[in-house]
Amino acid sequence: MGAIVHVCHTGPLDDNLRSMNLEQRGCVYHEPRDWASVKGLHCISFCNGEYLKNLPEIKRYARSTSWVNCMTWSFDLEIEMHAKGLIDFHLYQIPHGYARVGGSLRDLANYRPLLFEPYFHADEFPFRESRPRDKFRFGRISRSDPDKFGRRQLWIYETMTAPVLKEGLILGWDHRIEANARHRCQEPFLPFLGRPCGRRVLSSRSRRTIRSRHDSSP
Repeated sequence: MGAIVHVCHTGPLDDNLRSMNLEQRGCVYHEPRDWASVKGLHCISFCNGEYLKNLPEIKRYARSTSWVNCMTWSFDLEIEMHAKGLIDFHLYQIPHGYARVGGSLRDLANYRPLLFEPYFHADEFPFRESRPRDKFRFGRISRSDPDKFGRRQLWIYETMTAPVLKEGLILGWDHRIEANARHRCQEPFLPFLGRPCGRRVLSSRSRRTIRSRHDSSP
């Protein structure tokens, strides 16, 4: 799109980060946490607590600082950094997120929210009309972080309505998520643990009406 993207990680460059091959895509790598190297650049971060912690230093050099909150609640540090004048713009991907997060910020000085439409390369995710109908299949992707899983996560999947057997693949499931998921399903779910801290497959024949709550949405 004609924009040169600079990448300055808030943590060490490990093998996983290097495997993304961002340099081959035209990005410019900086030494991690070398905030002086971002002088004159517009800095933006998506839901990264280390970015918030380092904003006092980043703001010394950056042309502007933007923050994208991907959750449905405000972080205490997000509010604190904005109150200190260290966040220039708050970006939101959907109106729902803006409504939920903006409530704790809109009364603060210099709050400048921006709503943007995320880019989605639909060609890489074609709709497949001819799919097996023997099960209702769903999937969930996130990193293995208890904050990413609601305490009623399994209850949500149990109560989804389906005319056939339901089967779900949940990535990022580990012992911490298991401990956080306090709800235990009435009907037997069939667990399959793949790679450590990796995945869980759930099956259920529940066909009850779906219910949802804001504080436990997937």
